[in-house]
Amino acid sequence: MLDFGTEPKSRISQVSSRVLTYAFRHTPVIVLGALLLLTVEAAVTEINGLEVLIPGQVGLASIGLVSGLALWLAIILLIAFIFSTADGDEELREMTVELVHAGIFYGVLSVLLVGAAWSAWTVYFTPISDLQPNIVYSFGFLLLVYLGGPLVYDGMRRTETLFTNLNKTDLLQTSADADSYENVFLPRFLDAFAIEVGNTPAVILVSILFVAQFVGIWLVSRGPFVLDAPTSLLIVTAIDIAIVVLAVQFVLLVRFLNELLSDNVQTLQYIPGHEDDAGGFRDFGRFATRVNSLLVLAGVYLVYRLHVQGSRDPLSPVTEAMISGWDPLIWATSYAVPVAVYGAVIAIWLYFSFWQIHQKMVRDKRREIQRERSSEGRSREDIETLQTYREAPEWPINDRLLVTVLSIDAISVILSLLSLA
Repeated sequence: MLDFGTEPKSRISQVSSRVLTYAFRHTPVIVLGALLLLTVEAAVTEINGLEVLIPGQVGLASIGLVSGLALWLAIILLIAFIFSTADGDEELREMTVELVHAGIFYGVLSVLLVGAAWSAWTVYFTPISDLQPNIVYSFGFLLLVYLGGPLVYDGMRRTETLFTNLNKTDLLQTSADADSYENVFLPRFLDAFAIEVGNTPAVILVSILFVAQFVGIWLVSRGPFVLDAPTSLLIVTAIDIAIVVLAVQFVLLVRFLNELLSDNVQTLQYIPGHEDDAGGFRDFGRFATRVNSLLVLAGVYLVYRLHVQGSRDPLSPVTEAMISGWDPLIWATSYAVPVAVYGAVIAIWLYFSFWQIHQKMVRDKRREIQRERSSEGRSREDIETLQTYREAPEWPINDRLLVTVLSIDAISVILSLLSLA
């Protein structure tokens, strides 16, 4: 994932892999940098900035007090870091660094949350004609990236470990299966992410071409977040390219996952008494749950984007600023269609993840039960084995988590469809 194979072929692949991996690993830093760039742009242009988040009744004295407390907190933490490093107290130094990281992370998170809430509230209760360009309208998107980036990176590394070490687990029935996985399936799996056109990774070319259509729409309208600003256009374009690269690789991953579960090429072994209480498929269930969480997060943002950005877009039917007959179609393609497609994506994902794993577990369970039943003169151990298979789980996650996942998915799909009304 994002590594473009074990050994990227070209220099472009190597650099792209490192840049994308770094970006997802340090997403909060990237978002903080984007936030600072947008703030600077607001300061030097007519676009409004963070001042809208400060209540009118908050005086200079209160702002000065809060700033002073933040300043002295930073001073105290730096002094603690200096003395702990000088004394060789690694535990205190690490604690100080963690406190600084936590303060910055949750501080930026709070600003983004407040900004996203303010955007939704303002657009809902203010006439569209009275709304002014403001960088705060970008906070919903930045919040999505801020929360989703670390989740993507963690899931990416866990998934990579799952696939590369699968031959070392007991899910492969024989040593021949393990050797076949390591020498045939795994190299083919890794090489699929390293396919190049010329010297450029094919997934990057797909991503650039896909994002280019939205760049064209933004140039026709007023750009991302209706700011009509080059900084926001560059930031969103770069982030969208990275997101589409990840999406294409994810589709590849699902394709190989279903090959593993199909019993046609590689035979995974269902283990009824496995210690993970999921027949040995708990890691696959965790992978599916993480991806499902990201999809729900994306669905919430799509609904937010439809109302906060879509209603302010000059191409929107409610702005009375249409310049051609194509405007409603362009607007619908940009805002309404993604929300409608989201419901289909959730259904497809549930089928190709939880349902396919469930089907694999049920097939193997029934096969083993049938085998045990067909044996004559069963011993007590055979009867106990048969009972173990009958009581074995049929889903890669426990029932409570499964109900939670399905409920959240159903609610998110219903809300997304209702938002189109």
